[in-house]
Amino acid sequence: MSRIAYVNGIFMPQDHAMVKMEDRGYQFGDGAYEVIYFKDLHLVDSIPHIERLYKSLSAIKIQLDISTQAMILKIKELIRQNKYTEGFVYLQVTRGISPRDHVYPEGLKPVLTMSVRKITYQHHSGVDVFTEPDLRWQRNDVKSIALLGNVLAKNAAAQQKGFEAWLVDKDGYITEASAANAWIVDKNKTVITTPISNQILCGITRQRLLKIMNDNGIKYQERKFTETETREASEAFLTSSTKAVVPVCKINGKKIGTGEPGPIVKQLQNLYLKFVDTASN
Repeated sequence: MSRIAYVNGIFMPQDHAMVKMEDRGYQFGDGAYEVIYFKDLHLVDSIPHIERLYKSLSAIKIQLDISTQAMILKIKELIRQNKYTEGFVYLQVTRGISPRDHVYPEGLKPVLTMSVRKITYQHHSGVDVFTEPDLRWQRNDVKSIALLGNVLAKNAAAQQKGFEAWLVDKDGYITEASAANAWIVDKNKTVITTPISNQILCGITRQRLLKIMNDNGIKYQERKFTETETREASEAFLTSSTKAVVPVCKINGKKIGTGEPGPIVKQLQNLYLKFVDTASN
């Protein structure tokens, strides 16, 4: 049985869900997207996710005339029609349809599509990551559908049997992972993550974890850290809406700390999953 998708106001079998050839998302990667985890019709941090989507759209001058609450209702209806109890919903908005030209005409109607995937959070006992040069554009705070740099980096890591790629800027600092935020724990048990700027995505899971750490008295700093510092860290991990909290045990083939998930990462895994189990709208 085909999954049900949503295309511009219509629910339909995903096998039949299509957009036109001259959609600017297809032609230019001209659009933005979001991913929201759900469980039992509860959307985890849905409002921050949707607000981030509208912020991304505003940054690239796309206006989608749907309220946050209306969007939530559409998402929940899509989940109901798919009869899934747990998974992810993907929302994508493109500028619209027009003849191929870098200059877009005024008044285009944005195209909104949504789909769901039936996935349960996996328990990761520790993964390997590899560093790759950060070759992306200069507005990584926009959750753009144009992800070629991310795709190439993650595949380069995968070819080395790595789970993720950690991206390194021209000055030697880790920005983030190809599809996640990056974190280390120093010898003083302080959690460190790159501060928000146009060089990284303001991860919703990242923001939630900072609040969890603040509420539970776990020390953290938002500051830049180098590839060298990762080798000196006692623990490391990554976070995303699709992966939750994942311990990183090796970077470029070298162990982080003992080479096993450390106590702080384990604590954060448990605290975040506890939040997910109790989260609701």
